[in-house]
Amino acid sequence: MKLRPIPDEPALLIGSYLVVSDTHVGFELELWRKGVKLPLQADGMAERLLELARRSGAKALVLNGDIKHEIATYRGRQAVELERFLSLLREHIELILIRGNHDGGLEAQPHLELGRYLITHGHSFPGADQLGKTWVTGHIHPCMAFTDDFGRSHHLPVWVVGTGRES
Repeated sequence: MKLRPIPDEPALLIGSYLVVSDTHVGFELELWRKGVKLPLQADGMAERLLELARRSGAKALVLNGDIKHEIATYRGRQAVELERFLSLLREHIELILIRGNHDGGLEAQPHLELGRYLITHGHSFPGADQLGKTWVTGHIHPCMAFTDDFGRSHHLPVWVVGTGRES
């Protein structure tokens, strides 16, 4: 099974599995409470993910943690948005949910092993039997910061790839 990042997308393919992390469904509801009114994004995000799955030839979609935004609860408008989001996806593709630190109350598995790859959100340490795997995580949102000639800072998301060694 081969791992390949999808150019210009925060996603990758492992074999026929499309993997994305940190969708944070319901984030705009937090902004609403702070007075910033944005349209709800769940439907558009589901459509974009399904289009990405179609273009990439994926047979399954793995949501690798922080599927919802509010950490401890699963209620109210966020629950409605999340259920619609998941339902839209399930209508068209096999869906696998990995638990992230924001996913309290959501039924999801702790990790997924695909051949030599371990897909885990990254907020907890996998077991000793998984140390020889290549880990695929989300959670930390790595980025590079650049400052332009006008002093503005720009942050671009990046992939971090490396090898682990025992000390």
